Amino acid sequence: MSYPPFNERIVEPAKLGGFGKDFAQEQDGLRGRVFASMCPPDISPGTRIVAVCGPNDYMDNASPDNDGWIFSDFYLFHHLFRDTSPNQVWLTCVDPETMVKKYGEYAHGSPNRERRVVLDDSMLFKLSNLRVVNTSKTSTKDMLLDRFVATVRDECVEAIRKDQNVLVLIFAHGRKRTSAISLGGNKLGIESPKLQREYFAGQIPRNAKVTLLTTSCYGGGWAQTPNLNTTTMAAVDESNESLSWPPSDSSLRHCGSRYATGVTQALIKMSFPEWQLDEGTYSRIESDNSTSATYVQLAKTIRHTLFEEVDKRESNTISFSARDDHWAMEWRVRTGISTLSDYEGKWKELRFLEPTSAASGVSQVGSVQLAEDRPPYRYQQALQIVKRKALVYLASNPGPDESAKNIHLHGSIRKLMKGQNPPPEALMVISRSLDYRQWQIMAQANLLRDELGLSCPDCEEVDPQGPMQPGMFNRVCGYFLFSEPAEDEGWEYAKGERYLTVAITRAGWAAEKAEHELSRVKQVVGEYPKPSGYLSTTYC
Repeated sequence: MSYPPFNERIVEPAKLGGFGKDFAQEQDGLRGRVFASMCPPDISPGTRIVAVCGPNDYMDNASPDNDGWIFSDFYLFHHLFRDTSPNQVWLTCVDPETMVKKYGEYAHGSPNRERRVVLDDSMLFKLSNLRVVNTSKTSTKDMLLDRFVATVRDECVEAIRKDQNVLVLIFAHGRKRTSAISLGGNKLGIESPKLQREYFAGQIPRNAKVTLLTTSCYGGGWAQTPNLNTTTMAAVDESNESLSWPPSDSSLRHCGSRYATGVTQALIKMSFPEWQLDEGTYSRIESDNSTSATYVQLAKTIRHTLFEEVDKRESNTISFSARDDHWAMEWRVRTGISTLSDYEGKWKELRFLEPTSAASGVSQVGSVQLAEDRPPYRYQQALQIVKRKALVYLASNPGPDESAKNIHLHGSIRKLMKGQNPPPEALMVISRSLDYRQWQIMAQANLLRDELGLSCPDCEEVDPQGPMQPGMFNRVCGYFLFSEPAEDEGWEYAKGERYLTVAITRAGWAAEKAEHELSRVKQVVGEYPKPSGYLSTTYC
């Protein structure tokens, strides 16, 4: 079997989650445009790699029970890209040796399928290009962000001089409305220093050939940023949170993101030119090396692998963009990702973990068993109050356990219900996080629904993953009708905006009516302060 000539096989990137660079046009000028999926082969020039892992270890945040899944992504790609380029800098604010001593091994993959260990004590000697940036003190809390930006800028200058690509990898949390990315810091949640899109764009020389891969929540916003002329691959669009794999029922640990698994498996496929995606299936073809896949074909392969093989859920969304809209460029040249690396061999050389069952949910984790050395009576009272709050919260359709902004709180609740009593400071954070979500978000959402005159069940009864009119979520976010969490109230919680978006979608409101009603309600209830980095023209 052989393929038609490369210029006769075309793909429309807008249907894959692609965004163009003409921001004055619908879908940024990409709708209806098609590009060749195959092209003459080329060899990618040397690539300079800069990667950063954003979470810190405040209150054991780097544990696989909490944000350790982000570290699993980071160390998976560190292993996959090892030896692909001599010019690599990998940045983190948590010492991997400390992580292994505190939390043991870190794995990647679905708990009921194939998982591999990506970090343990036997792998520490392979981390020579890793740089640990201490952000534990107030005076140095911005150091990881500053070091990352400076490194990217320096590598771009050197890459221009040597005609090389720069591959930037960001593994971190992202913010709704702004798509800003949290890097480092010495606290949890919104107190972390934030990398803003416009600031980052201003640090990259315009003639630098940069590919950005990010697993952050709302990462699709980076594919739609004016003045950021990069090739971008994002785990989700601008309206959704990233998803980890669910925790295993035995260890309650999250083992990396679904998107990272999809990209890994897609790279393995793309490394074998005789395997190509055609009409929704993979088939082996006779290859004479006369053609090679283009960047749009890589996007198609990632999408197919993630949605059809790795994680078949309807709510999946991913985003792409191409520098200068050159979608038909040879994929290795466009991205700087080398195929000289044996991705399949590197994946299989990682230690295999036997499959187990995924945890069924935080509301079904067993009975409470108090430790024999119980804390004082007042702490026990507080413990029971928080557990009752948690049960009410769990019955309110809070969203998936594996949603990025839920992982820390839901993991803490899960351990609490298993009788693992947290220290008083951590219990206070759980309690205040629950109060914030229950009263400042869900109760506020019900009041706003009534003010808007929408007919919809209470926020606590509605699945936040329900159908949403395209673009409406960001439109609702742009009115700032919900407060940001305080320092000790955990991550931001988007259920309020998602609930109103679902209610507006069910009501069938057109964009103009939604704008009118939301503007009216904002005049009545006011709006909360805008976070720094908010770009109103991007979302409204």
